Amino acid sequence: MKSPPRFDIAIEDRVIAKQLAARMRDSADRPFIRVEDAVWSYREVDALSRAFARGLLAQGVQAGDHVVLMLPNCAEFVFAWLGTALIGAIIIPIDPRLSGALLEYMLVDSRPRCLVVAQELLPALGTAPGPILARIPCVVVVPDATQPEAADIKLTHRLAWRDMLIASGPDPERAVSYRDVAMVMYTSGSTGAPKGVIMTSAHTFSSGMAMVRGVALDAQDVIYAPLPLFHGMSSRIGVLPALMLGACVAIAKRFSASGYWQQAADCEATVALVVPTMPGLLMAQEPSPFDRAHQVRALFNAPRNDAFEARFGTMLVESYGITEIGHVISAPLHERRPGSCGRIQPLWQVRLVNEDGAEVAQGEVGEVTARPTDRALMLQGYLNKPEATNEAIRDGWFHAADYGYFDADGYFFFSFRKAERIRRIGESISGQDIEGVVAKHPAVAECAALPCASSTGEDEIRLVVVLQTAQSLTAHALHQWLQTRLPRFMIPRFIEFAQDLPRTESGKVAKRVLITAGLSATAWDSTPLPHGAAA
Repeated sequence: MKSPPRFDIAIEDRVIAKQLAARMRDSADRPFIRVEDAVWSYREVDALSRAFARGLLAQGVQAGDHVVLMLPNCAEFVFAWLGTALIGAIIIPIDPRLSGALLEYMLVDSRPRCLVVAQELLPALGTAPGPILARIPCVVVVPDATQPEAADIKLTHRLAWRDMLIASGPDPERAVSYRDVAMVMYTSGSTGAPKGVIMTSAHTFSSGMAMVRGVALDAQDVIYAPLPLFHGMSSRIGVLPALMLGACVAIAKRFSASGYWQQAADCEATVALVVPTMPGLLMAQEPSPFDRAHQVRALFNAPRNDAFEARFGTMLVESYGITEIGHVISAPLHERRPGSCGRIQPLWQVRLVNEDGAEVAQGEVGEVTARPTDRALMLQGYLNKPEATNEAIRDGWFHAADYGYFDADGYFFFSFRKAERIRRIGESISGQDIEGVVAKHPAVAECAALPCASSTGEDEIRLVVVLQTAQSLTAHALHQWLQTRLPRFMIPRFIEFAQDLPRTESGKVAKRVLITAGLSATAWDSTPLPHGAAA
C-alpha cells in the first residue's frame, strides 16, 4: 500500500495558469490527456488551450465573461476549459443531454458571451427559443459549424472549432488570482430550479486536493475517468489532480458497467473514478478475466466494500463533498474506517447542528455545516439567486442539508439527506424540475417527485400524481408523454396516483411522509420498458 504523499499547493497557486506553467517546466512532454487512442502531452494541451484563448479574445471575450460548454466527454472540453481560464473568463459546463425548457433556463440564467457546443447536439440546441440563441454573440461548433444540422438554427455568429484556434500571436494569458471567479457549476438541490454555484479558482481545486491525498496520487499515475466532464468528477477530480502532479488522465466517452475494467486495463490506469452507486453496478456484472487484469490500486469516491475489494483486487476510498464546498471530509487509504467518509480536511471547519442551529454532541446526528479558513475556498453564492445564497450561507457557514455524526476519533458517518433531494449516478436532481414539467399535463392537478432507493444504491425517481377532478390518465400514458419533455435521466421509474398529497402545517407537500410510507401497492414500474421507448 502506498503511503500518502506530503502533498499540498499553496492557496495562492491554485490557479490553472500557474499549474500549467509548472507542468511546462517539469512535465512538458509527459502524456496529460487521453481520449480513447488519442493522447496529448502537457505541451500540446498548453498550446491548444492558448490557441483557444486567443480565439476567445479575438471574439471579444474578456475576463469575467461567461463561456458555456455544451459538450460530451472529449478533449475539446479540456482545451476550451483551460483556455477560458487563461484569460480569466468564467467557464460554465452544462449537461449536454438537456433540451427544451431546461436548456432554455440554463442559457437565460448563464447569459453566455460564448457557447461551445458539439455538432451532434445542434438539434437539441435548436429546441431553445430563437431569440435566446440569437442573443449569444459567438457559438463555436465542435468540430464543424458547416454541418446540415446547423442550417435551421438562427445564431448571431457561428464558428467551427478549427477556426476558433489561433495558433500564433501574443500570449493570451491574463493575470488571475485564486480569489477570482473561475467556474459556475449548475446543481439541483432540494428545491427550485437548478442553481449555478459560483466558484473561485481556489474552490475548483479543493475536491481534487482531497482525491490526491485520498489515493496517494503521484506523477506516475494514470487516472481512469469515465464520468461526465460537465459534472465535475472527471474534470475537477480527474483533470485537475493530474495537472497538479504531472500525471495522466484517461477520459472515457461514457461510463460502461460491462466495459469498466477492460477500459481501465486498456489505458493502464492505476487509479479510477466512481460515484457511490457504481460499485453495485460493477458487482452485478458477470465475472470476467478483466476483473483482475488491471492495475487499479484505488477507486475514488465510494464507501468501503470488502466483497468488492476482494473480487476486483482494489480499494475503495470514500469522501464527503458537494459542489458548493468540495470534498471537505475524506480519509487516505491507510486511514479508512468502515462506514465512515473520513475526517475533516485541512483548511476546513465542519460542525453538525440541530434545527435551532446549535452544535450537537459527539455521536448525535446533525446537519452538516462547513466553512473554510479562507472564504475563497467555498461558493461565493448562487448565480442570480441572492435569496437562495442567504438561505444556504448563514453567518459564514454553508448548510449542506445532509446529516450525519462524528465518532470519538473525529470520523464522520453519513446518515441521510433531506427528503427532497434525488441522487442518480452522482448527480443531484431537483424534484421541482420534474414536477414543473409534469404539472403542465392537462389531467394533472399536482404531483410530487421523490427519491426511491434501488438495489444498486442509487435513487430511482418516484412520481406521485393527483389528477384533476373528472380527469383520467394512466401511468403508461403519462410516462410516454414525458419522453419528449424531460431528459432521460429525469424520467420517473415509478408512477402512482393518489387522492391527495400530505401537507406540513405551513401547507407544503410533506415529502418525508410519502418517502417513509414507501411505494404504494398500485405503483407502476416502467422498468419492463427501456427508458426512452414508447409505452
